[in-house]
Amino acid sequence: MLGLLVEMLLALLGLGVLSRPARELRLLAITGVSLALRFAVGMALYLVSLYHLPIFRGLQTPGGFWTFSIDASTYNGYAHQVAAFLSGGGTFPVFDELVAPTAWFFGWVYWLFGAGPPQGLLANAALASACAPLAFYAGRFLRWPTERALIAAFLVGFWPSTFAWSGQVMKDPLQWFAVLCIVAGAAAFLRPQLDWRTFASAVAFLVAGELIASRVRSYLTPIWLVVLLVGAACFVIANRQRPRYASGRAALFVSLLTLVNIPSYSAYLSAADFARPMLAAVPGSTLASGQRRSPANPSTLVSSLPPSQVYSPDQCAPAFPLLYEREGFVAWGGATLTGGNLVSCEDVLRFVPKALELIFLAPVPTDWLQPGETTGVGRQLAALDAVVLWLLVPGLAVGALASFARPTPMRVALCLYVVLVALTMGIAVANFGTLFRLRMQVLLPAVLIAVDGWSIIRAWVASHAKHRASPQQVVKSETSQLVDRAGMQTLAQ
Repeated sequence: MLGLLVEMLLALLGLGVLSRPARELRLLAITGVSLALRFAVGMALYLVSLYHLPIFRGLQTPGGFWTFSIDASTYNGYAHQVAAFLSGGGTFPVFDELVAPTAWFFGWVYWLFGAGPPQGLLANAALASACAPLAFYAGRFLRWPTERALIAAFLVGFWPSTFAWSGQVMKDPLQWFAVLCIVAGAAAFLRPQLDWRTFASAVAFLVAGELIASRVRSYLTPIWLVVLLVGAACFVIANRQRPRYASGRAALFVSLLTLVNIPSYSAYLSAADFARPMLAAVPGSTLASGQRRSPANPSTLVSSLPPSQVYSPDQCAPAFPLLYEREGFVAWGGATLTGGNLVSCEDVLRFVPKALELIFLAPVPTDWLQPGETTGVGRQLAALDAVVLWLLVPGLAVGALASFARPTPMRVALCLYVVLVALTMGIAVANFGTLFRLRMQVLLPAVLIAVDGWSIIRAWVASHAKHRASPQQVVKSETSQLVDRAGMQTLAQ
């Protein structure tokens, strides 16, 4: 208990330090309430399952875990191994490259503050809550007014489904934190003017975000590099009247990205190998067998596919890793498959609208009352995400169009990231239950685009209403504004 209290104090201190530069009490309130609610949700889920209370008993698993986050039990076991080793009571744990960073993160948390899921839940709650001030800073770096940045921070800090994932010993909050760090750092680095404080913030956010993201889910590293390089190129074009300044800033930006990603190159190669055909552990197995490792559990082989459904790289080479990964999900099966295999480029192109729908609109109302295999009636809570998404979609569409109609380096980079990762996830992940969780690394940055888009819609509506007003109303409104200004000047004097 003492270790948990110390961890809570450190979490509050860290979030306070992160939020303090904003000098905005509302941001502190958003961050603090998000932390408290997330930890409360996580502990409630843990205790309900641990004591097997009569609440969704069919979804509970031993040790305080749940079927909708089956990896949490695995990470908890890995963390205990790391904590035992750090305490001098165990051998050096060896993990797969894909899970090692998360296992060691939770292992250090367990060793420092106590070896139990509550310590991991508090760490995740703190990481997820930290995304709110990061979204706020990204908005301010984009020259947004404070109120607009606060709206983005609120949406990121209280996105409905994130409370379920931050309430489990999972690596998703660590990934969200990394993604928002990169977004905030890039927004700072690519702004027209850069003072030394903003530069320090940009470097800190970028380095932390890239190091974490490239280790936790390294398969997105190439997308991040492409997106940020495009942002740097747009910065040079936008500042072409100052070629030396623009090229120097861009060169510094690219050099920083290169240096940060060198240590993670081996991790990316490991993830790329994992995404390639996993042709069974049996010597001599061939592609024709159609055997793949389970995406959820790499040590488990899935059932063979019919030869007609086995993807060949000759059919659509550009989508080679995505279609192989999708094939594994399809072979593994499940009640929430989003379709069968895609075996040609034509299939991929036809599936693009469906992929975007799965990321930005699903689940649709007809899916709300259908319980899933691992979520049960809890799947109905996904409707909360859908409602938020539908409210944001008009702003998201306008914001995406504005990214190219009125481009800025960060607008273009952010929109490109959201589109590329949405297509990657929507095509490769054929199980919507998994996609529902993974798509948060798309939706949280997309909140910034949507809020930006809604501000454009609001300005357009206000302008349109003003033009339609009668001349007498316009004169009255302007006279009222002049009187208000005169009154304010008198008070100031």
